[in-house]
Amino acid sequence: MGILETFKAIREDIKANIYYKSMSVLILYRIAHYFFSHGRAGKILGAPFIILHNLMSSWILGIEIPAKTKIGYPLIILHGVGLVINSEATLGSNIIIRQGCCIGNKIQRDGVISAAPTIGNNVEFGVNAQVLGPIRVANNVSIGAGAVVLKDCEEGGVYVGMPAQLVKPRNHS
Repeated sequence: MGILETFKAIREDIKANIYYKSMSVLILYRIAHYFFSHGRAGKILGAPFIILHNLMSSWILGIEIPAKTKIGYPLIILHGVGLVINSEATLGSNIIIRQGCCIGNKIQRDGVISAAPTIGNNVEFGVNAQVLGPIRVANNVSIGAGAVVLKDCEEGGVYVGMPAQLVKPRNHS
C-alpha cells in the first residue's frame, strides 16, 4: 500500500470510527503497516510508530492488530476490547467487528499450526465471534455473536452457533 493509499485508508477509517476509541488504533495501525510493509528500512524508520501502535493498541486498549496484517478499509471496530487479529490474516473492505472477536490460526490435530483466515468484503462479526484456521469467509457474510467458524462461509450467508452453521443462505432472486 503506497502513501496515498495509506492516507485514503486513514481518512475512511476516521469517517467510519469517528465516535469510537478504535479510531486512534486504526490510525496507528495504518501508519505502522505502511512502514512495516516497506522492507527493513521502513521497519527501522517506522519503529517509533510500530512500537507506539503496539503499546497503545495491545497494552492499553486490548486490541491486537499486528502491523503485518493486511486489512482493507474502512474497518469499523465497535467496543474493540479483546479483539485479536492474527498477523497472517487478510481482511477485505467494509468490515464491522465487535469486542471479543478472534480471527486467527489454530493448532491442527498433528500439532501443526494452520494458516489464518481470509475474510472477504462487507463482513460483519458479532460479539465474541471466532474465525479460526485456513478458511475463507466470502463477501457479504454475517457471523453471529459467539459463533465459532471452522469451515468456509458462502457468499451472503448468515452463520451462528458452535460450530457455526449456515442459517440463512444467499438470496438467489
